[in-house]
Amino acid sequence: MSLKKRVLVWFFWSLGLTNLLRAGIGWYLLPLLSDIPHTLPLWLWFGSYGAWGIWFIITAYRHPPYPKPLYLMVLYQAWCWGVDLLFVRSGYARALWGRDALLSLISVGVVWGLARPARH
Repeated sequence: MSLKKRVLVWFFWSLGLTNLLRAGIGWYLLPLLSDIPHTLPLWLWFGSYGAWGIWFIITAYRHPPYPKPLYLMVLYQAWCWGVDLLFVRSGYARALWGRDALLSLISVGVVWGLARPARH
């Protein structure tokens, strides 16, 4: 396996594990958060993190050829931005959109750079 593919696999494993960790922490803290009003049901927030985590780990395990990892990253970023734009009402979270946009572009760029086929 090439170095680029190994880095891509590691990147997807880390995204999968961090999303599973977010889901686990969310389910653990669910009783403490249940009294706070939310724009989206908490089970949907934390369940979606778990689903994304599993999907990233499966992708890392199977390390498919280009362009499937890029499609997954673009879909993940679209989901993150869709949730932010539709359901996040906090001024603090909106203040971080510039940072979030930069991180989204970097993550898609990293996956594109690592997943594209080598030119001969």
